[in-house]
Amino acid sequence: MKLLHVSVEGCGRFGTPARIEGFAPGVNILAARNEAGKSTLFRAIRTCLFERHSSTARDIAALATDGLLLPVVIKVGFEHDGRRYEIAKSFLKSKSASLWRDGVEIARNAAADEKVWDVLGIAPKSARGLDEAAYGLLWVAQGKSFLTPEPSEGARSALNEVIQQEVGTLVGGERARQLLGTVKEELGRFLTDSGKPKTGGPLHAAIEANAGLTAERLDVEERLAALNARLDDLAKLRADYRAASDAATAQDMKADLEETRQKLDAAEKAGEELKRLAADERQANDLVRSQEEKCQELKRRAEAIDGQRASLKDLLAGLAPIDQDMAVVTAALKDLGARKAALEAGADALDREERDLARLANLAAKLAQRAALASRLEQLEALRSRTAANDAALKSARVDEAALKSLEALEQDESKLRARLEAGAPRISIEARPGADVRIDGAPVTGATARSITETVAITVGSDVAISVTPPQTTRDAAEKALALHRDRLKALLSSCGAADAADLRRLRAERAALEEQARELRAERAALAVKDSASAEIERLQAAIGDIDAEAARSTSDGQPMPAAAEIESRKHQAAARRGELHALRSGLEAQADARKEAETRLIKSRARLQGQTEALHAQLASEIALLPDETRAARIAASEADLAARRDAHRIKVALLAGRQAQAPEEGEIERLRARAARLASAIEGQQKRAEELRGAIARLEGEVQVAGGDGLGERAASLKLQQEMALAGQARIAERVEVLKLLRRTVDDCYAERREQLSAPLRRHLKPFLHDVFPKADIELGENYEIAALSRSGPAAELFGRLSLGTQEQVAVLVRLAMGAMICERGAEVPVILDDALVFSDDARIEQMFDAINRAGKNQQVIVLTCRARSFTSLGGRQLRIL
Repeated sequence: MKLLHVSVEGCGRFGTPARIEGFAPGVNILAARNEAGKSTLFRAIRTCLFERHSSTARDIAALATDGLLLPVVIKVGFEHDGRRYEIAKSFLKSKSASLWRDGVEIARNAAADEKVWDVLGIAPKSARGLDEAAYGLLWVAQGKSFLTPEPSEGARSALNEVIQQEVGTLVGGERARQLLGTVKEELGRFLTDSGKPKTGGPLHAAIEANAGLTAERLDVEERLAALNARLDDLAKLRADYRAASDAATAQDMKADLEETRQKLDAAEKAGEELKRLAADERQANDLVRSQEEKCQELKRRAEAIDGQRASLKDLLAGLAPIDQDMAVVTAALKDLGARKAALEAGADALDREERDLARLANLAAKLAQRAALASRLEQLEALRSRTAANDAALKSARVDEAALKSLEALEQDESKLRARLEAGAPRISIEARPGADVRIDGAPVTGATARSITETVAITVGSDVAISVTPPQTTRDAAEKALALHRDRLKALLSSCGAADAADLRRLRAERAALEEQARELRAERAALAVKDSASAEIERLQAAIGDIDAEAARSTSDGQPMPAAAEIESRKHQAAARRGELHALRSGLEAQADARKEAETRLIKSRARLQGQTEALHAQLASEIALLPDETRAARIAASEADLAARRDAHRIKVALLAGRQAQAPEEGEIERLRARAARLASAIEGQQKRAEELRGAIARLEGEVQVAGGDGLGERAASLKLQQEMALAGQARIAERVEVLKLLRRTVDDCYAERREQLSAPLRRHLKPFLHDVFPKADIELGENYEIAALSRSGPAAELFGRLSLGTQEQVAVLVRLAMGAMICERGAEVPVILDDALVFSDDARIEQMFDAINRAGKNQQVIVLTCRARSFTSLGGRQLRIL
């Protein structure tokens, strides 16, 4: 197939119809600026040939022109087997397709989609599969040229068929690859890619079935063992029940319990009688003790009355000396208070003097600091003035770094415009021999010279020949228009900056840079002065501080007295401190004397209060005791109390004798508790035996039910059946595993044969690659791996260089050369496919790109090569047919 023309509408940046005509055999080059739509045209060709017109794929939607609700219309003309075709498709809106051959429509819509594939020899698969065949190898999109070719399934088939036409059918060729695919597909039914049994596959199902039978057999065997254990437990429970339900044993325990209860009742009655007699004895003893206490209390109160009367007499005699001492102490304290008040008045005057001296010392320190504050104020005012002047100058200087960069960019654009004008203009070469009078625009020419003709040039040869060379008017008009636009932009920039020309703009920029440097120095000076807030705020603070110092100094000298010197102030402060020490010593002595007098006064007051309190307490106690035991009834009351005590003692002796007689007849200590514990033990034993028998009867019934249920399942027969089923499942699993191993062995065998013949398979591609490779890398060779992968490049070095370790530029060049070789090999066998390179060779230097041009032209001798690029100047020497977007 050879492309003839392509046209688009509503496609990418081409909202209006655009067209490329004149595709020729050999090399074709479309050189256009960035965003001119080259890659859009490349994608449009692929979409038109390989996508169904009814498709709504994302790639097709991305082709639509933004902001226009238009269908994507693409037409591609091509030549195939000597006949001319045109395929036209409309996508997204007004969907349609039409295929023409030699000017006659041969198919429409879906039929046209599939007919064009049939013409190109491509099976009607999915659109993605179609584009991954030979066309996917040789049509290289933007940014993909430096990637190694990775043939898809369809591309590998096409390459293998071409190779087998040359070397014959080999193990490792297309048939071997198909066999490998069949083996891998069959293995895929059994195993995953990592070699594990595939979930849902036959091997996995056999393993799962075997595991299930094993688990079920183990469960049945476990249940059978549990049944046997339950039978043993049932026999033990029945023996225990017979022992627990023995009637003779139960009757003996009941008789023993009845006898023990009778003895316990008799002992408890005797104990109750003994408790009553003991209570009567305790009551009589309490009456005796109570009467003894009454007699003793009457005698104690009589003795206390006599003692209190003697103590009260002694206390009244001790109060007279204490009153005399109190009068002496009070007079001494009054004298000390008067002397202390005089000292405190002197201390207050001294305090006022020291405060005045401290204020004068503080003012002297502030006056010493005033000069430093005034100096800092002067520096800050100068800094504020210079900063304001710098800010004003910066505001008026408008030429910043961005304006200078804009000027440099315009100058570079002018250089590019003039270089582009020279590159697209015709060139004239003149060689003047020695002695010849040849001039260009009046300038003499010596030797050989060449120049681009961008404007009319006058050439004279001697005085007889005058030649005028004028470039095409269209070229001059376009250049003049571009230069005029550039001059307008430059003029606008100079006007906005207030500059007369470029040199004046740079001068203004230099002046602003000097001002910016001065601003940085001012900021550094401000930082050195440690200005936290604004300079104005700091100046105001300093002015206020100096004003406060001056005002305070004026107040201190308002009485007409001059400000004393600092030394005089310190001397007066020392004198005041000395006087304060003397006053402190005198006051301390007076306070010590006062404290001693106060302590003596306190002791006297406490002693007098203590004696008075004791006297009052004795008076109260004596009155209370006499009220309870008057002197006139004291003897009679004491005699009556002693007679009552004797009677109560006789009654207590009688009750003691009766209690002793009953205690001799009572049971031994602890007998009641022994009888009570024996009765409780026998009752608990009888109840426990009955409860144990009931529990054993219920357990036997439950276990008998479980044994009956388990025994009805036929566990023994089920265990034997499961064992046989498991043996059969293991045999089936072994057969599947054996098939898997056979398939693995077959895959390894074919892989080994493929490896042995890989060199023969890659030989045709390497033969076609060798001329292209030597155009760029003389005497070099390439190593191909699996699926025609580029493994390494062998050059003059001792060892081959791995492809991944080559520079990006070399990787791109080798990848393009391999694609050219693949295209040449496919074309040689009658399946001609154009080679399309979209913005390739982006990493090539000047020398290497020329060598790549030789290789591309070599490919263009036998097939169509289309190169899309944005580097017109670099690709000028490629040659071939120059294409334009119309």
